[in-house]
Amino acid sequence: MFMKLMHLLRAAWCLLVVAVLSRQLVAQPASKSPEMQSDAKLQDRLLTEIRQLTFTGKRAGEGYFSSDGKRMVFQSERDPENPFFQIFLMDRETGDTHRISPGVGKTTCAWIHPDNHRVLFASTQFDPEAINKQ
Repeated sequence: MFMKLMHLLRAAWCLLVVAVLSRQLVAQPASKSPEMQSDAKLQDRLLTEIRQLTFTGKRAGEGYFSSDGKRMVFQSERDPENPFFQIFLMDRETGDTHRISPGVGKTTCAWIHPDNHRVLFASTQFDPEAINKQ
């Protein structure tokens, strides 16, 4: 009986701690603090000559430049039959872009190796259900 009481007290104590901590973690609405305004001014000063590099498809996601700056790898949703990101490689001088991922499943986290001859990325292409999930 004593052990059951101890377990109940321990469980009650844990619930109380979780309740108190979760109340502290509730998100507060963002305010336009002076720090945020100064961050925007700093961003305007540091980011110059901004230009869009991708125009095709529903949207494009994370992208990275090759070590020589000549190419960019990025993820994009371009195929209406596949609602997931695929990986594309762009020649920055010509704008020529082609898909380098298989076109099946989800892909993400592409990276151009420093030797500029290899691209690595994560993919679910070998998931037996990949096509059914598209």
